Amino acid sequence: MSAGIGGKFLAPHAGKISAALAKNWTYRWRVEREVRRQSPVKYARGHVRGWLKTLTYADLAEPAEIAGPWLAVDLDGWLSGTG
Repeated sequence: MSAGIGGKFLAPHAGKISAALAKNWTYRWRVEREVRRQSPVKYARGHVRGWLKTLTYADLAEPAEIAGPWLAVDLDGWLSGTG
């Protein structure tokens, strides 16, 4: 199966799959570790993992170009204590 065919088959399911993964503790730990590695800002590790628990299927079903800015603002608010 080529990547194009696989992408077309999996694209409708991407939001549901990523929402299920966001509920998995090992996935949340890996995402938080990657965020920490790429961010110069120090924060409590549990905050990002806690924020990942709040994500829903609707949040993750949008294309990255649409959902990305909103998710970044939401995470920023969560880390600053206002989210």
